[in-house]
Amino acid sequence: MNYNSRKSVKDPYHGQVGVSDFIREAEKYGSNSPNNRQTRRALNNQQQINPMVSIKHDYVENNTNKRLGDFRFLDSQGGRVTPELINFFNGHGIQKRQEETIRKEEKHMLSYLKGWQSPYGYAAWPWVFHWMTRLRQDGFTQESVETVSERIFSKKRENCLEESHLLGDEMMINKAEPIYLTKEILDDFYRTDIPSFDAVQNEILPSFVIMLPKNQISIVDYDHKNGHSVTRNTRAILVVTNNCYRKRLRKYYNDFLELYSAEQRDAYEGRKAYKAESVIDSMRKSLDERLDPINYIDDERDGYMFESGFKILALDDKCGAVFADFNWKDGTKNFKVFESEDDVQTRETFKKDKNRNQNLDENCQISDTYAGLINIVANTILTMSHHTEYVSVKSPMVPKATGFNQVGQEIPPQPATWIGEGYNSQKTRYEYPDDHVPMKGKSPRAHWRRGHQRYVCQGPGRKQKVLKWIKPCYVNPIKEEN
Repeated sequence: MNYNSRKSVKDPYHGQVGVSDFIREAEKYGSNSPNNRQTRRALNNQQQINPMVSIKHDYVENNTNKRLGDFRFLDSQGGRVTPELINFFNGHGIQKRQEETIRKEEKHMLSYLKGWQSPYGYAAWPWVFHWMTRLRQDGFTQESVETVSERIFSKKRENCLEESHLLGDEMMINKAEPIYLTKEILDDFYRTDIPSFDAVQNEILPSFVIMLPKNQISIVDYDHKNGHSVTRNTRAILVVTNNCYRKRLRKYYNDFLELYSAEQRDAYEGRKAYKAESVIDSMRKSLDERLDPINYIDDERDGYMFESGFKILALDDKCGAVFADFNWKDGTKNFKVFESEDDVQTRETFKKDKNRNQNLDENCQISDTYAGLINIVANTILTMSHHTEYVSVKSPMVPKATGFNQVGQEIPPQPATWIGEGYNSQKTRYEYPDDHVPMKGKSPRAHWRRGHQRYVCQGPGRKQKVLKWIKPCYVNPIKEEN
């Protein structure tokens, strides 16, 4: 996947989430005031003009309109992710209060919230649930009626926050289930590239959540101004297929047009109402044209969503997420993202300064990061479909209640799907790269040879195609041991 642009595109839109949106849970669920002094001030002053939290997002696009990037909640007073904001966002207290509210007001969602129990070393399922409800909030995107109307007429793609909002909506409405990956298979999935597939849309799992072991997939953010880095750990990945997303997009706009039409009828009468209805009919026609695949050829802009593929939203522990588009026909074997010159220079500076950044991972480059996250999702789908020997379902290990009454266990957790139980990574192999020219006294450095998925022919006349996973392996580890 080659990108024409060599620098990150800064989206000028910064979604503003006010007190009533971001802290609604804290007030509604009877929260104690957070430790952050600015947050307490915001809670106490309902007429405060400036919002407590803003959402900043950057992204990169290529000529086929594949979008890669991230967004992050920031403390609007300081313009950064503060420890207080992280504690508030990830805290168990707000998750418990959310459960109390659901018990009172949305009982139909209680079974979904209590449906799974994560084992030690994984993000708690209520944490993921809280993230999805956050994405669904109307205040998350702050899109005005005028902005949505203009986008329908211009047939422009939704901004990344709007798409993330729709992903969260899809996950909650369809009650997407979690799939847990073991550390061993996660590492190999990350290093297994995806070839170009002429694949049909996989609807066995139209939407699901991949639960990752903590502190295994880390992304390093470089602060150009202050000269330090921040490591954020990916805890879970929301996945929605293109086909499923397209249906959600259609419903989103249909609901918008129905509400917009009703508002126009209430606001106007006679000729003005007729004119307003005519405008809405034009909007519907424009929307139908945008969502009709016959109007797209090859890799034309927005044509990506009619191809077999998926969208991901990787949630981290620092109030943010990484998002990406993926089509099976592209694969990740030649995946490449061009960083801006400032990003490359900053990263190289951090690498050289070992005293300031001793634990910098060599795989934190932007291309490797996005490719690795996509590899995890794509290999999970392929494993569920073709390598079922690695898939198992087991009941959660619910602790016994001794001496106290367990609260909230009236709905027992469901058995969870696991991938990689009993899985062993490829054995260490003492071998050399294919292009190695033997020289006396010299050997190639130890490195990982990336895995890949490929079709092999078998059966009578070798006419049956079977997908085979060639696992990644560690090459020539002797040198590293010396």
